Amino acid sequence: MDNIKERKSQSNTRRIVIAVVAVLIVLAGVILFILPEILEKRRESLIEKKLSLGQKYLSEMDYENAAAAFSEVIKIDDKNMGAYFGLGKAYLELEKWPEATDSYNKVVSIDDKNIEAYIGLGDAYVGQEEWGSAVDGYNNAIGTIMDLVLADTPEIAEETLPDRKKILSVANLADSEYMTDDELRLIEALTSGKDKEESANQETTVAGNYTAGNTWNIIKKRNTAMKNDITELERTGGNTEKYSDYLSWYVTVTVQIVEPSIGIPIADAEVIYPNIENPALSPKKVITDSNGIAHFEARNKSTATLTITASNHGERSVDIDVNTDLSEAEPVQIPLYGDISNVNAKAVEEWKEEFNGHTYCLIKPDSIVYWREALVICEELGGHLLTITSAEEKDFIIEYLSRQEIHKNIGNWPVNIGAYKIEGDDTWKWVTDEDASYLNKELAGKIRENYYADRDPLHIIKLQVANTGSEKEGYSLGDSWWEENTYNAIGFVIEWDT
Repeated sequence: MDNIKERKSQSNTRRIVIAVVAVLIVLAGVILFILPEILEKRRESLIEKKLSLGQKYLSEMDYENAAAAFSEVIKIDDKNMGAYFGLGKAYLELEKWPEATDSYNKVVSIDDKNIEAYIGLGDAYVGQEEWGSAVDGYNNAIGTIMDLVLADTPEIAEETLPDRKKILSVANLADSEYMTDDELRLIEALTSGKDKEESANQETTVAGNYTAGNTWNIIKKRNTAMKNDITELERTGGNTEKYSDYLSWYVTVTVQIVEPSIGIPIADAEVIYPNIENPALSPKKVITDSNGIAHFEARNKSTATLTITASNHGERSVDIDVNTDLSEAEPVQIPLYGDISNVNAKAVEEWKEEFNGHTYCLIKPDSIVYWREALVICEELGGHLLTITSAEEKDFIIEYLSRQEIHKNIGNWPVNIGAYKIEGDDTWKWVTDEDASYLNKELAGKIRENYYADRDPLHIIKLQVANTGSEKEGYSLGDSWWEENTYNAIGFVIEWDT
């Protein structure tokens, strides 16, 4: 009986042990199953708290503690993009450029479409004066925005690219610099409202709050870094070819303002040119140096309209076709003279006369023509202002101008010829560069100075054949030479070399 009881007791003990073990096994299984989830939630909660703390420190501009908070997150999760991004921002503010670079590189290794990280990379490289890498960072940001915004935007035709000035003006963008054609398309798309979310704020794009204005700020940062990199590459003999797409947007144009025909430089001339930085503003101007040289920037593949003025000269508008060749070429020479588009100055066939292989003709325009304009008209007619290189030629000219049918058209007024000198010079010259020894010998002691002669640094000679009698008594003509300013004369004599 006792044995039976003992056996039952042992059996019950075993059942209890088994039950306890089973419970323990179940509990262990439950714990093993839910513990990772509990730990992960605690881990996520800790990360969230540290990230929030880091953001709080950033907002309070406590960058040291912000960096510490984000670093603690990374110790817990070395792939946490938000922590690396926050750490990059903190390091930027602390001017710890290499550390900021490492942090932002971690971000883009996780998310290669992170626009802000690329901007941060550019800023960090700027801090280290690594200009080329900074350009790459900003370009990656611009390219990412471009990929998002221009995915379904049609190509812009090449002929519409000059409208870029209008696009930038509409977007209220100043200080425009180098841009590629695709970047122009990007600015146009952001400016015109293409690819914007219809139901959202009209300043919000599919790129994520990137308007024309803040995209342009990235482009301006890129351009500054690019300029610095180009300067450094040029200083060290490096290759700037990688920037050719950007450099082709603008061309530095060099012009030389000169006297027509004779090519003498005009100093202190005012050259007014288009304001390519902001079309909404007035045109810009530059003053020529002592060699008549002026430099300005113009949009490549465009027409730059210049307005040129100088003391004692007329005003002239000139169109220059701008291309990259101009940046390497000799200065573009621009003769400065007044408008002759409406001047009727024809050579009358009946007034033409030949002498010693040359043809001469009095030109009497229908409106006032100054000496410089007379030079240009003569060139357009295939000749040049009269030159006199011998006594025989002078006698012929005096006889020609004395003829009644010629003289009655000019009266006793002097006419322009091709003699000139610069104030301060001792000798006179011909506009054709012919030998002027006869001219200087003839003029010695015979010049009659005009009151206005000193108003223009360019002095000229006018020839006068004056009538001292009357038609009934017959003409009694004498010649005289006037040293004058370049102001108007009643006419001029053209000469063709045949």
